Amino acid sequence: SGAEIDWVMSQGVEMLVLSGDLVDDAEAVPHLSLALGELPPELPKFFVLGNHDRAHDLVEPARDAMTALGWLDAGAQDWWIPLRSSQVLVVGNELPWLDRHASPRSIDPARGVFGDSAPPGLILGISHSPDQLPWGQSLGCQLLLCGHTHGGQVRIPGVGPIIAPSWHGSRFASGVFFKAPTVMHVSRGVSGTHPLRWRCPPEVSVLELACAS
Repeated sequence: SGAEIDWVMSQGVEMLVLSGDLVDDAEAVPHLSLALGELPPELPKFFVLGNHDRAHDLVEPARDAMTALGWLDAGAQDWWIPLRSSQVLVVGNELPWLDRHASPRSIDPARGVFGDSAPPGLILGISHSPDQLPWGQSLGCQLLLCGHTHGGQVRIPGVGPIIAPSWHGSRFASGVFFKAPTVMHVSRGVSGTHPLRWRCPPEVSVLELACAS
């Protein structure tokens, strides 16, 4: 809603990322413009698609609607963008549901080659599933942003989430994890087809990055 968008913008964000599962019904596609259409056009905005978008045969409609709103499709290609005094390489992964661009052309992880471009100050990965952490590591992503798990939906006090849709069970249900060289943040997301959330409130995450001193 407008209030949530206003709150996000009040945080002084310099980039926005959506990590998939944008729509569950064709009737919801036009509502993307209502929710996301009033963001500043100069603000870098990236998205990938997820299993819900594919399951409901909405890959093309969702992609077309998002790109028409000025969002950059990291599932289709990688992007170099300036951020402050550096360049950021943004790469996307929609596996195992979609394989539109899982192996970025801009980087050869075996040789550390970036074509004619200087190495980026930050390699930012966007993956719908946290199961793609090894992919992020292989590309040298310093930061990998994920979704898909919804935080497990139900969290037991003292135990945490019991189950999540991941090869690793609930291990990466939500939160921040580090496996060198990659910090992975898994968001609980803001919605879901299952109406029940217990001790697992939806979230919009605001991450502040700092250079190592």
